[in-house]
Amino acid sequence: MNCATKILWIDCIGGMTAGIVVTLFHAWFSVFYGLPVMFIVFVGVMNFAYGMFSFSLAIREVRPFWLFCILVIGNILWGILCVVWVFKYLNTASIFGLAHLILEAVFVAGLGVFEWLYRSNLSLAR
Repeated sequence: MNCATKILWIDCIGGMTAGIVVTLFHAWFSVFYGLPVMFIVFVGVMNFAYGMFSFSLAIREVRPFWLFCILVIGNILWGILCVVWVFKYLNTASIFGLAHLILEAVFVAGLGVFEWLYRSNLSLAR
């Protein structure tokens, strides 16, 4: 496994882990973060679904470029959405909820940038 491919594994493991933890403990996160329960469930389910998509690319021998582009665009858009949600929940979320959204935005957008920078290695055979 080359170094660039590890980015995909970080992406999928991070997404699936966050999705499982947030979804399982959605009630606790809702109180701790000061965010609506259904919002927390939505974030958890989306993280898991995205992690599964990323996993489907990580295990491929050859990654079609168009699927890879969906991955990168998804990361960038999710990062932007997290920033939008920071502003939406600025007056109701706890500092921990806001910090989670900000850190998630930085993490996923950063992954998207690195994935794009290494696109030639990531869209080819492992």
